[in-house]
Amino acid sequence: MKPADSIASRARRGELLDDVLVIDSHAHLGSWQQFPIWNADGEGMRPAQDALGVDVTCFSAIVSACGMDTAHGNDWVARTVKESGGRYWGYIVVNPSDPNGGRAEVERCKALGLRGLKIHTYHGKPYTHETYIEAFKVADAGGWPVLAHTWGQRDLGWMRELATQFKRTKWICAHTGSTDLDEYLKIGRELDNVYLELCTSSCARGIVEAVVAECGAHKFLYGSDIPFIGAPMQFGRVAFAQISEDDKRRILGLNAKDVFGL
Repeated sequence: MKPADSIASRARRGELLDDVLVIDSHAHLGSWQQFPIWNADGEGMRPAQDALGVDVTCFSAIVSACGMDTAHGNDWVARTVKESGGRYWGYIVVNPSDPNGGRAEVERCKALGLRGLKIHTYHGKPYTHETYIEAFKVADAGGWPVLAHTWGQRDLGWMRELATQFKRTKWICAHTGSTDLDEYLKIGRELDNVYLELCTSSCARGIVEAVVAECGAHKFLYGSDIPFIGAPMQFGRVAFAQISEDDKRRILGLNAKDVFGL
């Protein structure tokens, strides 16, 4: 085991990492019907992120990503981002089950200042569905990031097809290692425009180290999935990983700075 570096040592003492850029690439705004979530707006999210020294939080609205109220959720995100003074960055949710949730919604939200997409299998359509494709054309023209909920081989198959078709888009596979870890490592290693994202509730030991070894630290993004998962657990997986301090800095924020154009 490597000796503790500055990030690990300070994190263990509960100190803020003032010299480390921290960007949370995967968070959510709002509540969820299956369990209670308090303080679910932008101000409610701030104390938890402040405690970890998060500089920018990138989020989508739960009511859009895991629900059907697409426009309302996207408007809420755009409004919260505008009022945050640079603290928040917002995803447009694309919902192919909403007749107005595809390209037209993306163009509308683009006019509100949003510059990235969030997609989720909750909506019951493959990511290669025609409504998604029309939205991805907008993302590709702008070189935007697209954060996709993924949970193993089937979803990664769609991601491989899309990343090959839309080469300017920065594709982010959420929940790396949730299952089929080898498939995540393979797509992250083989496709330059595919990135892997950290958060998963099943935090098997060694996933961070495996991604760095197989794909390089430059392909991995820190994300918390708050409020579904507590942010300190995901943050600690990076802070205490057996990788170099430079690699930790990349994962915690420097990679996302480039991917999101922050």
